[in-house]
This record gives sequence, structure tokens and C-alpha cells, in this order.
Amino acid sequence: MTELRIELVCAPAPGVIDRVSLVLPEGATVRDAVLRSGVLERHPALQRDWERACSLYGRLVPPETPLAEGDRLELTRALIADPKAVRRRRARTSRNKN
Repeated sequence: MTELRIELVCAPAPGVIDRVSLVLPEGATVRDAVLRSGVLERHPALQRDWERACSLYGRLVPPETPLAEGDRLELTRALIADPKAVRRRRARTSRNKN
């Protein structure tokens, strides 16, 4: 049986990065990697929404997605502010300073 080496990365809080290297059996899925990594036990806040926050190389994927050798799996946090609203607010502030 062939093994896959992958990396799982998550940032459960600002300034905190949890990086885990895993060796999984061929045919392993995103779900298998997340559950085996122990990241959900170390960061309970991720448990509720992790299935909607998985990405491979920045592209969202469902937990049933098969993994390949060398994949980089990322668990992302929910945004706390709308990026467009933040940019608008920043633009208004800079205009008011001039």
C-alpha cells in the first residue's frame, strides 16, 4: 500500500499557526487528514465549522476530496469583518484626513 505525505495548516487565532505533517494511506480524504491530525482536539473552536473551511492550495474543497502526495491542506477561520466594508471605511478615513 502506498502512503501519502501531506501538510495540514490552520490558523485558529490571529498570530497562531498550527502545522502538522501527516503520512496517510493512499486514497485518504480531507476528512481523514483533519481527523487524524488532532487539530480539532487542540483547537475546539474549529470543530463546529471545519467541514466548510477546508482548502487545498487556497481552493475550497469538500471533506470527501481525495488527497494526493504533497498536498497542502488548509483550515481557514471565518471572517470577522467583510473585507469590502473594511476597505470602504479605510478609504473614507484617508479622504477625511486630506
